[in-house]
Amino acid sequence: MIIRDANVEDSKAIASLYNHYIRLGKWTMETDSYTVATMASRITNLRPREAMLVLEDQDQINGWGTIRTYSDRAGYRFTCEIGLFIRDGLTGNGIGPLLLQAVIDRCNKIGYHHVHGKVWVNNKSSLSMLSKMGFKQIGIQPQVGFRNGEWVDVMIVALVLEEVQPKTNSSPARAKMNQASN
Repeated sequence: MIIRDANVEDSKAIASLYNHYIRLGKWTMETDSYTVATMASRITNLRPREAMLVLEDQDQINGWGTIRTYSDRAGYRFTCEIGLFIRDGLTGNGIGPLLLQAVIDRCNKIGYHHVHGKVWVNNKSSLSMLSKMGFKQIGIQPQVGFRNGEWVDVMIVALVLEEVQPKTNSSPARAKMNQASN
């Protein structure tokens, strides 16, 4: 079993895994299935400080996780949002925590201090795993989504990576101005 960066060749497997949950209307607010081309575009258009990781076992993608920029506003530059999906039927066997730890490690390496996620309140197994991995429950957004004819409550969770601290007190705009004047 390996965890690595996703590549375009993984697009079909990732889309298939994700589309299963989209069709079920479970754990995602997406309603339209991903095509292979759409997933390939998502992989190739990752922005700086974003990543998509896959968990591969015997040439099969059994999970994927994403790290996305939380906001374009400079004050949020140390905050990211993550997402994680494990192949249906494989949850509860330790794969989720392995992939989540790899995502956390990458967040740390990229330089994120605050790792943010959104989980359906009735997804007890994911909330339990996140809690065991150090995520704190921040609050509930009641009836924030609508899937399968029902309102969905979403829990906001967060993990603060204390070892990640700003290297400078200057703002990104000031740093760019300083570089331009040199």
